[in-house]
Amino acid sequence: MVANINNRNRQPKGTSKGGQFAPETHEAAPNDLDNTSDAPSAVIHAPEGYVETEQWCNKDGELHRDGAPAVIDYRQDGTVQAEEWWQNGRLRRTDGPAIVRYDDNGNVESEEWYRYGELHRIDGPAYISYNPDGDPRLEEWCKNGELDRPDGPARNEYYENGNIYREEYWKDGQRHREDGPAETEYRKDGTISYEAWYRDGQEYRADGPAFISYREDGTIKEEAWSQNGKHHRIDGPAITHYNENGSINFEAWWKNGEAHRDDGPAVIRYDENGNIVSEKWWQNGKEITPTEN
Repeated sequence: MVANINNRNRQPKGTSKGGQFAPETHEAAPNDLDNTSDAPSAVIHAPEGYVETEQWCNKDGELHRDGAPAVIDYRQDGTVQAEEWWQNGRLRRTDGPAIVRYDDNGNVESEEWYRYGELHRIDGPAYISYNPDGDPRLEEWCKNGELDRPDGPARNEYYENGNIYREEYWKDGQRHREDGPAETEYRKDGTISYEAWYRDGQEYRADGPAFISYREDGTIKEEAWSQNGKHHRIDGPAITHYNENGSINFEAWWKNGEAHRDDGPAVIRYDENGNIVSEKWWQNGKEITPTEN
């Protein structure tokens, strides 16, 4: 059987390095996959009788193989479904992805880079999944098992047309960015759907709303101010919703994660003409009557 190698040169969008590895296909259990011509330590057969998995182990019984995958999973027709590189019981590979999965046509579905059993790669995304046409669907940069990238978004999702769908900035396993939104979602046409600011894994922005959603024409639909993961604003409403004509239809004052306002109603709803429809007074997370204020 012949593997489909037309996708060997697919590159992740966020890096100039990477690439794909063509699958090996076999009609029977192979014994010549590396230079030592070693036979697998274990061959697992499916109930239907075909070889489902081959495993290579070291003398201590740990998954291990030098220069070739230590685990190979097959489909019933003999084509390779997945390959895994192991060293002394831990997923590890220094010259490419440690896990490669293939679709029914032999095209690479996903690649995962591991070091000492943890997702890790310093020169590109540690995890990449692909659309059927070979373009990346998802990219994740990881360091020591955690999402982390110092020079760009650590997580990118793409539409099938190749346009970016969502990008996320992470540091040490937490959403984090100091010079812009840590999460941005786009529509297929490239316009922004929403932006969210995070610091150390919590919604946070000191100089503006930490969350902004937009309509297709670019006008703001909703704004929310947050600090340390809690709705908070001292000089105005922490949550504001807008009508399509730009007028305000909802405002809510919050302080340290609680509905609160000292000098007026904490929740106000308006009609499209700007007239107040309803008002509610809150302090320290409790609803009160105006006379108590």
